[in-house]
Order: sequence, then structure tokens, then C-alpha cells
Amino acid sequence: MRISKFIENYPKLLELSRAVVLVAGPGVGKTDAILTARGLGWDVLLFHPSVSDPTDFKGQPYAFATPEGEAKARHLPYEDLDKLIKADRKTVAFFDDMGQGAPATQAAMMQLFLQREVAGHKISEHVRFMGATNRAEDKAGVASMIEPLKGRCKLLHIETDIDDWCDWAYEQEWMPAEVPSFLRFKTELLNAFVPSRDITNTPTPRNWASLGETVNAGMTDLELLAGDVGQGAASEFLAFREVYMDLPDPDEILKNPETAEVPDKTKPSVMYALMGALSHRSRPGTAEAIVKYLARVPKEMSVLCMKDCFAKNKKGGFKNHASVTKWCLDNQSIMSLA
Repeated sequence: MRISKFIENYPKLLELSRAVVLVAGPGVGKTDAILTARGLGWDVLLFHPSVSDPTDFKGQPYAFATPEGEAKARHLPYEDLDKLIKADRKTVAFFDDMGQGAPATQAAMMQLFLQREVAGHKISEHVRFMGATNRAEDKAGVASMIEPLKGRCKLLHIETDIDDWCDWAYEQEWMPAEVPSFLRFKTELLNAFVPSRDITNTPTPRNWASLGETVNAGMTDLELLAGDVGQGAASEFLAFREVYMDLPDPDEILKNPETAEVPDKTKPSVMYALMGALSHRSRPGTAEAIVKYLARVPKEMSVLCMKDCFAKNKKGGFKNHASVTKWCLDNQSIMSLA
């Protein structure tokens, strides 16, 4: 399932009492996707089973005497569990890295996920349970999830998607435009995660975001970027970036869209870089010029550029500009609009 599809259905999933767990490799955005609940008006309480003991989900035992003098023992829930019991507003209990929890810890969590209880204390009806976990093959310290806990959860396997990542990237003001442009060109590098015993990173959506932060801070040294995505991917990005920096001036293109130079169509890296540069400059005031220039480039390039323009202008009037509306009508057979 794409993250965008999960987020689209998230409000309805939160209406269900059944716990939902996102399953995927490291760095694909599982945690960030679940934390979008805050934007939907939900509080989020974060739990880490990997550093929890089984008794953490039972509480602190204490002894007391009944009015008749009989000795009794009960458990007092710890602070976060107490918040789940007393919650009086919509709250997501988010169990991150569930699969890293010891089997005994996972077993202790079952009373929360099914009985919705903590040592006899009922969980508030305002609480919903969400989780995230890597897979056993990711070498992330996950052996598995015990079967009874899996059976208490809706398991959604998350996959990466270049459109989802670029939509997110263009919403980040700090993200250098050449990063999503490069990943449009080399889509297979968006998530080329390979678990290894070597102390090196490989490309993941999260690591590309980190590389973007590094570039935005003015650091483009190969060794520094390799620290985010590995030597090979960093080298390819820097080679692409050289192309990006040597492009025809995108601002001049916007001034003269019908006469400005169109790069050699046999050099895809140049075309991908230029489409990224134009989409980075997209706004209602440049819409007409962009549409005029896109009429002169290969159709597949114009579609990629326009998709990124829409991602960049979710809150603006770009999409409703008359020239863009006409472009959409003329190209509706090859592009579906969100």
C-alpha cells in the first residue's frame, strides 16, 4: 500500500477499534505517516516496545487492606498507561518498532490491543492503537511478531512511491529542487535499501531527505553525502547536480517560453533536471509560461513537470489557472488529476 493511500484512509481507520500496524523496511515514512494523526486533531502517545519490559504494561503492584482488614494487591498503571485509561479526547497510542520488542513484551501488549485493559483498568473509548515495524529480512533487530499479537492487528504493508515522495519533498521549503529532480530521473534509487553488516548507509526515502538537508546547508562534498545514501548513489547525485547547475537559465525560459532553448531530447538527465527546475519555480504567476514551454518538450516530460507543479502548489491557485486547466483537458487521457 502506498503511504498516500494509507493517509487518505487514515481518518476512517481511526474510527475502527482494531489496531493498525504499518509494515515496511527502514526509512520509508511509517512513523511520519502515523504521526499525521496530530493534523487530524488526535493526541499521540508514543511507546517503544523495544525498550520496554513486560511488566511495564501491567503497572506497579501495591498492597492494601480492605475495610474488613483483608490484605489485597493491585496494580497502579504507569503514567502513559494511566493517560490511556483517563483519556477524554481522541488519542492515538502509537507503538513504534513493535517487532523489536521481546516476545514476552509483545505478549504483555495483547491485553491492550484486544481486551483494551491494563491490569483490570479499562482503556478509554477515545483511544486507538497504531503500530509500525520493520520486517525480519531488514536486519533491524526484528525476529517477528508473535502470532496472537499479529492476529489482533490489521497489518498494512507499505511500499515506496516516487510520486508520494516528490509530493512530500515539494512541500518542504528547504528541499533543494535538484534532489526530487534526480529521483525522478533515477527512480530506482529512491529506495535501494540493502541490509548489510557493513557500517554504511544505502538509499531510502528518509536518507534522501537527510541528503537534502545536507545540500541545503551548503555541503556537497562526496564523503558527506555518502554518509546519507552511500558512495554510489551520492556520486550519481553529484553528477546529476552538475548537469542541473549548467542548465539553461530557468528564469530566462519563463520570460521567453516560446523561443527559449529546448535541451537535446536524447539527454534525459538534462530534461529531467530542467523539468525539476521549472516545477520548483511554479506558481500562479508563472503558470502560463510553463504551459507554453511544456508544449515544446516531449509529452512524458511535460506530464512529469506538471505533476510536480501540482505537488508544489497544493495551496495555491496554479492548478486553477486558465492555461493549466486547458493543459489538463488536452492531456486528460495521459494524466489523472488528484
